[in-house]
Amino acid sequence: MHRWKLPALILVLLAFATISEAPHSAHAATTRTWTGAVNLNWNTAGNWNPSGVPVDGDSVFIGAPAFGKTLNNDRPASLVLASVAFGTSTTIVGNGFGVSNSLQQGAGNADVTLDIPITLKADIEVIVATNSRMFMRQRLSPMGTVGLDMGSHSLVKNGAGDIEFDSDLVGTGGFGVQTGEVSFIYPVTFGGTIVLLPGTRALLTVLGNGTGFCGSAPNASFALSSAILSAACVVSIKSVKGTGEIEMFSDQSRLFIAGAGGGAVFDGKFTGAAPSTIICCSNGGQTLRGTSTFTGGIFVNSGALYFGGARFPAASTITVQGDGQFRASLVGYGTFGDTIITGGDLALSAINDQFGFARFPGLQFAPNDLLDFEFQGGTAGTGYTQIVMTGQIVLDSVYLRLDFGGYVPPVGQNLTLIKGATALLDTMKNFYDGQNAPLLAEGATFTVPGPLGDSGNSSLKFKITYKGGAGHDVIITRLASGPPPVTTYKRILPLLARD
Repeated sequence: MHRWKLPALILVLLAFATISEAPHSAHAATTRTWTGAVNLNWNTAGNWNPSGVPVDGDSVFIGAPAFGKTLNNDRPASLVLASVAFGTSTTIVGNGFGVSNSLQQGAGNADVTLDIPITLKADIEVIVATNSRMFMRQRLSPMGTVGLDMGSHSLVKNGAGDIEFDSDLVGTGGFGVQTGEVSFIYPVTFGGTIVLLPGTRALLTVLGNGTGFCGSAPNASFALSSAILSAACVVSIKSVKGTGEIEMFSDQSRLFIAGAGGGAVFDGKFTGAAPSTIICCSNGGQTLRGTSTFTGGIFVNSGALYFGGARFPAASTITVQGDGQFRASLVGYGTFGDTIITGGDLALSAINDQFGFARFPGLQFAPNDLLDFEFQGGTAGTGYTQIVMTGQIVLDSVYLRLDFGGYVPPVGQNLTLIKGATALLDTMKNFYDGQNAPLLAEGATFTVPGPLGDSGNSSLKFKITYKGGAGHDVIITRLASGPPPVTTYKRILPLLARD
C-alpha cells in the first residue's frame, strides 16, 4: 500500500526539459536588445534596438552594455514577455513582469539578480550557464517578499549554473531541476512538487552572513531521482520520495518531515551525524526503504514513520514520543538504531503486504505503550514481523496487541514474537484485557479476538513464555479454546404506567 511510482509530473517535466539550451527564437514580432544609450530605464525607447520599449509578447536580450549595472524596469507591472535572456552580470529593479516562454542566463561566470517579482504565464524553462547564478530578489529582502510566482504552471531548470531564492517561491505547479542546483535561503510557501533529476541538488541553507534566515519548504513535496536534498539548518518539507540522498551536513541540521496523507516512499539514504536530527511526521506518514549511514537522532513526535526494510546504523537513535491526536507510531520492519518508545506505538504491521524482521540493538518501552503484531501466517519474516534483538529489550508493562485478521494459527502453533539476545526485563499486558489489565507473568494464558467460525469460538487462547529458545525469547503458543461461555438472561418486567 506504500508502493511508490514515478509521478506523471516527472514525465511531463522531462518532456518539457528536452528543449535545447540554445537561446529560444522569439515567438513575438520583436526581439529588443538593450543598448543603454540614454539611461538605465526600460521605458526609454532609445535604450533598445530596434528603438522602442518592450511590449506584451516581445523578447528581450540584455548583454554587455548592462555589465555590472542596475537597470530599472519602469514599464507597467502587467508586462508579459515571451522570453528574457542575459549575456552579462546585471540587476533588474522596479516593476515585475510575466514570462510565457523562458528565462536564460547564457553567459558563464556571471550573476543576474532579478530584484523584482516574476510571474509565470505559462510553463517555462529557466537556463543558467555554468558557474553562473540567477538570484530571485536581493539577499536580506523582507520576509515574505515574492521572488517567483509560478501559479499552477511548471518550470524546468536547465544549465549547470544555480538558481538562488532569497525570497518566497509561491504557487502549486511542478518545479523540475534537470541540471545544476537550486538553493532556498528563505522559507518558501510553494505548495507543489520539486522534482530533482539525476546529478542535481536542492540546498536548504542559511545565509552565510549569519542573519538567521533558513531555507524551508513546509508545503512542498520533493521527488528525487538519484539526486541530493541538502539540509544545512532547521528546515521543513512536506514529504520526500524517489531515490538519492538526503544530506544532513551540519551540526545545525534539523529536518522536519510533515508526511504525506498516503505516506510518501523514499528509497534513498540519509547521511550525516549527531547532533543533526530528523523529526516526523505531523498528521501524515513517511515511508523509508533505503540503507542509510545517518548516525544522528530520529524523532517520531506524531503521525507514522514506516520502515519498509530501511536500514540505519546501530549508532543512530530513534525516539517515539507523542500520544496526542495523531499518536506517534513506528511501523514496519528493517534495521533500527537504539529505540525508545515512550508515549507511542511500535506497530509490526505489513508494509506493502510484506513482513520481515525488525532488528534492534536496544529497545525500551515506557509503561502502557503499545506493541502491535499483525499476522497473515505463522512463519516469522513472511507471515508476521519478528523482533530480533542484538542487545537489551525492556518491556516495562507494554500492552501486547495481536491482530490475526483472517489467519487462525492451529492449536499447538508456536509463534516467536521476540528473539532476545539477553534476559528480558519485565513483562507485558494483554491489550484486550483493558486499561487495568494484569501483567502476563511467565506461563500466563490469555485470549484475543479471533475470526468467527473457528470451531464456533470468536476468541483465540494463548500461553506466553519469556524464556523460550536459548532462554530469552518471547513465544506464544496457541491453546485449545474452552467451550463458549453460557449465555444467561435476566427477566425484565415491564414498567407499568401510573396515574
